[in-house]
Amino acid sequence: MQRVTPLKTDRHDQTPHALLECWHRFLQEHDRSPGTIKKYTQAVVHFLSWYEQEERVPLQLAALTPIALIGYRNFMQLHATSCNMSNTSPSAPSTCASVRCVPGVPGVPD
Repeated sequence: MQRVTPLKTDRHDQTPHALLECWHRFLQEHDRSPGTIKKYTQAVVHFLSWYEQEERVPLQLAALTPIALIGYRNFMQLHATSCNMSNTSPSAPSTCASVRCVPGVPGVPD
């Protein structure tokens, strides 16, 4: 059985967007490629947008539960399936790992 590692409590007073900015700088300082940083950032922004839409409140780290993460995983799997079904080109990606398949995410092109 896997053990869930709790979030560090010293970060609960920071907003997710502030932590995202810190992480973004960390990735840049550790020579991650601009494309990787962009994809990672888009994925987190997508999750934050999804959470706010589902819960009707912005995410507070202390309130994040495994149930919410499972809900997000299920949402992404559902959208990956519908994106796969809409890909008719043989050169199209076989999965919807990109958040571009879900419209309306701030900062992510539709």
